[in-house]
Amino acid sequence: MTGIGTTAIHGDDGLHPTGAVSPPIVQSATFSAESDERFTEIATQVRADGFYTR
Repeated sequence: MTGIGTTAIHGDDGLHPTGAVSPPIVQSATFSAESDERFTEIATQVRADGFYTR
């Protein structure tokens, strides 16, 4: 038999396919530009070493 605390934390085990106690944190970023051409220009520019994105 489990206590109320265990049930509160693990009661939805079947809902997360990863088996995680809580859902994973997904970090993402959204980029925008005035036009497709401008976005291509921005995305292909050579940047300083301190700028990094994937």
